Amino acid sequence: MRFIGKITNTDLNGQLTSSGYLQVKGKSNYSEMNMKLEGIGEDTYALRDRTKDSHGAWSEWAYRSLTIDTVAPVTTDDAPNGWVNKDVTVNFMASDMDSGVAVTYYTMDNGAPQTGQSVTITSEGIHSLTYWSVDHAGNVEEKKTVSIQLDKTGPTLQVELDQTILKPANNKPVSVTAFVDSSDSLSGIDSVVLSSIIPSELDDASEPLVGDATYDTLDQTFTLLAKKANKKADLIYSITYTAWDKAGNQTVTTVTVRVPHNQSEK
Repeated sequence: MRFIGKITNTDLNGQLTSSGYLQVKGKSNYSEMNMKLEGIGEDTYALRDRTKDSHGAWSEWAYRSLTIDTVAPVTTDDAPNGWVNKDVTVNFMASDMDSGVAVTYYTMDNGAPQTGQSVTITSEGIHSLTYWSVDHAGNVEEKKTVSIQLDKTGPTLQVELDQTILKPANNKPVSVTAFVDSSDSLSGIDSVVLSSIIPSELDDASEPLVGDATYDTLDQTFTLLAKKANKKADLIYSITYTAWDKAGNQTVTTVTVRVPHNQSEK
């Protein structure tokens, strides 16, 4: 393969031979020869060299290859978008078509650079992950930064009712209002809904036990029938709300309303 270039070191002289090869000669007392080649394109070139000993005898030709690479590697990641609720492993995929990838660096939250093809994030919060690669020719990739948002804790959910005991048990619907409060310090609240209202005993009367309840919405007002249980026990209504945060964590809270079987209790 012909090698065309420009010798820039002043202590070396170079010329193209009749065969089209670049011939470089150094001083006779060189134990090591360093040269810089400019003006050549990216490719893999064939080199040959030989040395002369103190008696003037030449060694056999040694053949080598030289790869010219001025393009930095390209690295991508598989970091998730948005909030997640489990530990995250981010993988780095680096490629370089010429000299090859030598190393991939990353920093977490502006910390010290580390090397590796992946990193696992386990602590909650918003983290800044910066990464870049270097190839064997020394080309350094421009740094890239992604945000990792990790929330493994469910939201808080408090539910209070304006009444928890229904008296008298006159078989009439009673309006009940729920006061619902929910918060999440990391990803924030996504939704809060009324999931269910379940009586401890199924009703066999024409009047429904639960009325005006719209499930899977934040319905806070509904009716419960003030009715004694058929068995000698209290009738218990279990009212359940569910809160989700933006990372997908959920919290379930259940409160109860009781219709005493003994209506004379205080």
